[in-house]
Amino acid sequence: MEQEKQPFLCALPFMRFSQNPNIVLVDGDKNEVLTECIKVRAMEDYTPTIECISCGDLCMGDLLKTFKDTPKDVTVDVGAEDTVRFKSAIAYADVVVAPCTAMQMDNWGAEYMDFLMGESQKTNKNLRAFSFLNKVSKFLDVDFGEDFSDVLKPLAHLIFYSPRVMRDIAFRKSFGDGIAVSEIKGKKSKKSMDDIKCIYTKVFGENNTNQ
Repeated sequence: MEQEKQPFLCALPFMRFSQNPNIVLVDGDKNEVLTECIKVRAMEDYTPTIECISCGDLCMGDLLKTFKDTPKDVTVDVGAEDTVRFKSAIAYADVVVAPCTAMQMDNWGAEYMDFLMGESQKTNKNLRAFSFLNKVSKFLDVDFGEDFSDVLKPLAHLIFYSPRVMRDIAFRKSFGDGIAVSEIKGKKSKKSMDDIKCIYTKVFGENNTNQ
């Protein structure tokens, strides 16, 4: 799993749990880093505990079908480079979150993701997809970041939002401990919390008031 995804693997579903306890995580990443993170959480007796299913050798589409008529709130971790699993996941998804570092931004990559979203929306009418700059260095030149932001703004299906998630050691530390950045004991990073809450609102269309 790329480090770029780490904050969202824990922070968003754990924050979501406070609003909807019927959440389940599906680990579709071949490295199963999310599964290991949840194991650490269980070993450390952190609560709440969240169900996590590793896709393993299972077909992603078949696995997601089992949740179709249930009240489960399913969060799937799958990389876009795993084309088969990724396409299977977005066929059932309500929302696709594509965090991207400034150095990963390029016309080909953004346009390809936009194309995939457009193709999936032909049959999955309710699919929403958005991206934003992630792990932004505080030393990154503002104009440089805005230049890369402009690559995403004209796309038809992948919506670019302006909130930026800054690079913060709090994300890395919390992920290694199997917890969300919002669960760090003691003094929390206000900037990290504000970043995640902003993205949470974009994903779920509601404010999380319990963190």
